[in-house]
Amino acid sequence: MLKLSDIFCKCIANGYIAVSANPGKPQLYKERELCRLSIEAFNRGDKVFYCDKKLCDGYYRYVESAPRYEYRLKRSLTEDEYEELVELLKNVNI
Repeated sequence: MLKLSDIFCKCIANGYIAVSANPGKPQLYKERELCRLSIEAFNRGDKVFYCDKKLCDGYYRYVESAPRYEYRLKRSLTEDEYEELVELLKNVNI
């Protein structure tokens, strides 16, 4: 039987570094909003911060959010694993 934890890994999709490689300084970004969020997180003592783009007043802005996860394949699937995964997904009611 296919064990999903053997083929997928959980990855943070919206995490950014708040601490620079230079000791005692926040990480700077090209995007102004990311710089602002990075400095705020650094001042709070956080090493990372989480944000997503949101449409505000006709343009996108970065706003702080909860961590968002993606699940990625650890390796390529064999044909048998692929068929078994397709069968498992057919039985899921979403």
